[in-house]
Amino acid sequence: MNQKEESPEFILKKPNMAIAKFVNFKIKHEDWNLYRIEDGSLLRGRIVLSGVLVEGSENIKEKVKKNRKSELKLTFRSNRIFAIESPPESRGPPDFNRYTTKELRSFIVREDLDFETIKEIWNVYELENGIRLKLRLSPTSISRTSKFDSGGIPIYLIDAVMNAKIQLPEDMRKIIRKSIEKQKITIRTKEKF
Repeated sequence: MNQKEESPEFILKKPNMAIAKFVNFKIKHEDWNLYRIEDGSLLRGRIVLSGVLVEGSENIKEKVKKNRKSELKLTFRSNRIFAIESPPESRGPPDFNRYTTKELRSFIVREDLDFETIKEIWNVYELENGIRLKLRLSPTSISRTSKFDSGGIPIYLIDAVMNAKIQLPEDMRKIIRKSIEKQKITIRTKEKF
């Protein structure tokens, strides 16, 4: 997630991690994304949100009410989970060894496999201050290695990006819309003189 985003409603910045606080959140919607890999395997992927850190979130509504563009200092922690469902003919001998990503790169046998998106969704979380956080995981590159996991399932290396959207609660957006309209009227009035 780009930590310096700007929207009509707020400026998103990375918080000072020394003073940022974790905020509670509710899971509104979480599900698996599904991709069919060209070799016949099914890739399941998902994001699991594990924490949200915010600096000064209690001031957001007050700044909005005072007709100032608010800085939203927010970041989050998450984990990516991938699971492979491979057809029997793709499986191999179980391997109980653990390999680093660097080691697995040397075992790639098929690089940058094509894949088809079957289902890709946004996971939705609502923070205790009403802000909605939407996260989506999307693979960018899938490579198959010659190694297999302890169940004989082929091991893939998956590069992915995570997209994020942040939505303010409706009551804050109404205040901002009124503020923007008020600013437009003020600008038009100044232009007449």
